[in-house]
Amino acid sequence: MVKISQKTSRKQLWLLILASVLLLFLVVGVLEKTGTINLFNSSANNTSTNGPTTEEIAQEQNINADSKQEYLDDTYKDKDDTPVVTPPADATVSITANQEGSSVTVLTKIQSVAEGTCKLTVTNGAKSVTQEAAMIYQPEFSSCAGFGVPVSALGTGTWNIKLTVSPTGRSSISKSTILEVN
Repeated sequence: MVKISQKTSRKQLWLLILASVLLLFLVVGVLEKTGTINLFNSSANNTSTNGPTTEEIAQEQNINADSKQEYLDDTYKDKDDTPVVTPPADATVSITANQEGSSVTVLTKIQSVAEGTCKLTVTNGAKSVTQEAAMIYQPEFSSCAGFGVPVSALGTGTWNIKLTVSPTGRSSISKSTILEVN
């Protein structure tokens, strides 16, 4: 703290106050310029502290909807003009079927395939059920969107479960298993 003696003149006191004020303005100016503080921008221009506006949220939702529609259009477009390519050598499909009460759930795991469709065909004697689902990409492995078959659709007995995976632009890969249903 500055001690003011009686010998200090008023002129020196005013110069000291002026220098302090100028120093304060300089510090505030530097902090404002570096973005550390935000004193001079109006709140109307600063949406970062208030979150996105309703217009920005609507615009983002429209972009997301357009991206989703574009993905679906690309995934499910007419594949007649798409050349068939064999799947990669390391592409594998595995299925697991479990009876859970009055329903059979079929879980899938697909390695080295990022997109495509899945078709499940389950037969028990002369009865047959077919379901289709989209493939869901995950970094570790892909899977089919999910299959559940009610026991009442095919009855009890030996179910033959066949999964056919059709990767986009590649030939199909199939896997089968058998499940005893009570």
